[in-house]
Amino acid sequence: MMKTIRFRRSLAAMLIFGAGLSVAYADMPRVQQQGNIQFVTGGVGQDESNSMQAAEKDYSLSMVFAQRVGSQNDYTADVPVTITDGKGTTVLQTTTNGPYLLVKLPPGTYKITSTYNGKELVRQATISQGSHVRAVFEWQ
Repeated sequence: MMKTIRFRRSLAAMLIFGAGLSVAYADMPRVQQQGNIQFVTGGVGQDESNSMQAAEKDYSLSMVFAQRVGSQNDYTADVPVTITDGKGTTVLQTTTNGPYLLVKLPPGTYKITSTYNGKELVRQATISQGSHVRAVFEWQ
């Protein structure tokens, strides 16, 4: 079952927020590992959301998931995500526990596929050494 998490602020405000946050990572969900890829997913509740945003800089790829409902964006959770490398090999397959997914990927080109309410969205990400890429998935 897909979850929708309603917040009163817009997705745009959420994307701008985060720079300069001085939040301890104490409210972070636990780091998980799949193969040699570390990732964390969550962001439910204000404290956890703030911690996830503050931790983005420590991950080469960050993703946020939302659904447009009327004039608002509602964060989503329970979203299946598959990341494949340039050779088509799956490097991460998970389901989000909140509106954020942070992943430590080595340099390379990746295809990110995510599905919500039966609608698939695909993004490309090119990670270079020391870079950070942000991908937004917003379903209409």
